[in-house]
Amino acid sequence: MLKVLSDSLDELLKERSGPISSADRIRLFKSSGIKEFTRKDYMNYFKTISSATASRDLLFAVKEKLVRKYGAKNKASYKIN
Repeated sequence: MLKVLSDSLDELLKERSGPISSADRIRLFKSSGIKEFTRKDYMNYFKTISSATASRDLLFAVKEKLVRKYGAKNKASYKIN
C-alpha cells in the first residue's frame, strides 16, 4: 500500500505544473529505480525540461555526490550512488 502511495506521489510531482527544484527532480528520478542513465534518459523522464535544465540538474547531482559521471559532453553517462 505504501508503494502505491509513493508511486502516486512521484507521478503527481513529475507532472506538477509549478516550478520544481533540481534537488526535487533528482530525488524523484532516484526513486524511479533507474541506476544508470544519460542526460537524454533524464530528459525523457522529465519531458517538460530543457537540455540546459537537465545539464544543471545533473551538474548539481554530481557536485552533491548523488550521482557519478562517466565520460564527457554528450557521451557522458551517470550512475546513481
